[in-house]
Amino acid sequence: MLKMISKPAVKLVERYLPDPYIFVLLLTLIASVAAIAIERQTPLAVLRFWGDGFWGLLTFSMQMLLVLVTGFMLASSPPVKRILQKIAGTAKSPGGAIILVTLVSLAASWINWGFGLVVGALFAKELARLIRVDYRLLVASAYSGFVVWHGGLAGSIPLTIATEGISPPTRLA
Repeated sequence: MLKMISKPAVKLVERYLPDPYIFVLLLTLIASVAAIAIERQTPLAVLRFWGDGFWGLLTFSMQMLLVLVTGFMLASSPPVKRILQKIAGTAKSPGGAIILVTLVSLAASWINWGFGLVVGALFAKELARLIRVDYRLLVASAYSGFVVWHGGLAGSIPLTIATEGISPPTRLA
């Protein structure tokens, strides 16, 4: 029923929604014109800002990619898979499976966000094979582990505070 109702909307979007690259070009053009008109920058300066910013984002993107790839490699290693299978065998009900996925995801995300992202998904998939449970809710509970990653072992704030030479911000009275 829902598929029949949504079919016209899907056809409309597929036919008239432009490629995402068009949006990238359009937003780049709008930002460039705004920088020239409002900030009084030269076109050459705007082009230089855009180029420098792009390469800075590329560095950051590569770092995030490495976190995800190493998290995937660790999460899909045989010892971790065996541990996840043993834990998955303890779930006896759909509610128990959801709570278990949440707890495992919380623990894995506390260690590292890339590890938690992959472990949560793999564990949800393993539990879905064993117990009849709403997979959408299982996946949502797997990603709920992200609420702790920023305070975990690889969290940005704790690592910044622990870095020598960087003092935490002071409170204004």
